[in-house]
Amino acid sequence: MLGIKPCPSIKSKGYLTHLIVLFALSLWAICPQRLSAQTYLISTKSSHGSLFLGDNEQYSYRVLDKEFTRVTYKTFLSFEDSDEEGVEDIFILQIGEKISKFSSKIHYQMDSIKISAKGVSFGRIDGLHRIDPVFFYECYYTDLSTRELTFTNRLTQEDFKYNDAIPEIKWNVDYDSSRVICGFECHKAIGVFRGRTYEAWFTESIPSTAGPWKLGGLPGAILLAGDMENRCRFEAQSVEIKNDDILMAEYPYTKVSRKQYARLLQMRILKPTTFNVAHGNKNPNMKMTASGPDEPQRMITILESE
Repeated sequence: MLGIKPCPSIKSKGYLTHLIVLFALSLWAICPQRLSAQTYLISTKSSHGSLFLGDNEQYSYRVLDKEFTRVTYKTFLSFEDSDEEGVEDIFILQIGEKISKFSSKIHYQMDSIKISAKGVSFGRIDGLHRIDPVFFYECYYTDLSTRELTFTNRLTQEDFKYNDAIPEIKWNVDYDSSRVICGFECHKAIGVFRGRTYEAWFTESIPSTAGPWKLGGLPGAILLAGDMENRCRFEAQSVEIKNDDILMAEYPYTKVSRKQYARLLQMRILKPTTFNVAHGNKNPNMKMTASGPDEPQRMITILESE
């Protein structure tokens, strides 16, 4: 049985500093072709010059849908060698009529700063060290009618993207089990997804099949979910009524399959120096060489074993 703490609204504390530095240093690619949307271009500048992609890089984005509900989750993904230690972050699920987007809260706020900046040049600001380099850039865009998903992430300085047809999860719904989460009555469901069994709590008060990560397909939005081995958790902290755009940024990306991406992520963790040399340079006139030992980091759990 999953536990959840009381769910006060999450307030941003000191994120602006971190967001600005990320704006100055980061660009990534997220551009699925099958989602139709209007595209906007905004010219941006960085006082860091051509450190990554250079000044006057076009920040483009697409409006995919209009969100009507936003769920903020405390998320956890364990390391392979422990079900108690892992990576934690705050993620936002934007739920629209057709599309849902699941991404880091700071990632979402950075997008907002880029859009509103419109060419402002930013100087050096400390704080980048607090951002996890793997988890932070992940974005999951789900077509709620077809359950087709587009995933994007940046590893080092290369942007990756894959499309994924999410198989139907055969949920066993237990309407006799109920609990209140963030003020909403929720019911329990058990389902198997790609080798793992998940317990989810959904509310029919939010009329959507959306959920965190790749989970969904229930007759209401999922507010709490986790696998039975405690490898991952998604705990709703707040639910808000919103009317903002669901955006997708567009940058150059490398298309891969889901399984190819999983292997790349493993290499990024097990051989970080080798991976950084191969994928850490966007300047064709600059040659990178390995420095330091190729010491592996702790491997995070790969949830999809099938």
